[in-house]
Amino acid sequence: MRQPHGVRATPSTQYTMAQALRPSRSLGRGSRVVCAIDRMGPDGAALGRAGGRVIAVPYGAPGDEATVEILEGGREPVLGRIVALRRQADRVVDPLCPHFGQCGGCQWQHLDYAAQLQQKTLLVRQALAHPGLRDLEIEPAVGWGPPWGFRTLLQATAGPSASGSVLGFYAWGGTRVVDVQACPIQHPANVALLAAVRHGWPALSGGPRLRGVIARAGAATGEVLLGLAVAGALDSTGGRRWCARSSIASRDLWVFWRSACPGAVIC
Repeated sequence: MRQPHGVRATPSTQYTMAQALRPSRSLGRGSRVVCAIDRMGPDGAALGRAGGRVIAVPYGAPGDEATVEILEGGREPVLGRIVALRRQADRVVDPLCPHFGQCGGCQWQHLDYAAQLQQKTLLVRQALAHPGLRDLEIEPAVGWGPPWGFRTLLQATAGPSASGSVLGFYAWGGTRVVDVQACPIQHPANVALLAAVRHGWPALSGGPRLRGVIARAGAATGEVLLGLAVAGALDSTGGRRWCARSSIASRDLWVFWRSACPGAVIC
């Protein structure tokens, strides 16, 4: 979800757009400014201007006008976060993913898909706006319809938690692993594999520690390649025993193991 979610745009007399555009020597941590967001940046955050500087605002949208708290002022662009929406952009939608706003795998699900494609096209044009390249004709970005279930590569990480361990993706800009139960942009076979690995790994209690999962789904064939990264050795007998006990054993599934020992085990 957007940050903050459900905040209504309300008038404010504390900050004005004239103040936001007025040059400022520094924007210190904890200070608040009004920011007019006009585009998306290459790192996933929205970009706007305030105090004469560019501000990166995660989960912002082009057309937003927001009160932004500065998190890191000694960088370019300045990093901030939305604390209040004064005016919401027209092309904002409700994200489909329940983990959006926590998981770092997606940053643009709050924009409608056509707006996402427009912003991607703009980023390519900006990247090629250099002498000798300005005359290149940039075609609009080609979308995927429907824009869900298209990602056939899965790279997930295992991490510790208060309840034991989690399996999912890193939080945006951090090292915390978000326990992902659903991912609408992943191929359904990859989502099923993630759940099966989470369910089946305790079958090897006392075995090597799971470090991560790599999966590739064949959209045309239905075959799935699953790679498990483990800390420690796992021989072919242990690997096949896990395949037999887990719920993902299938004639259409190839599994390989990457551990501290060289080589791979296929089962």
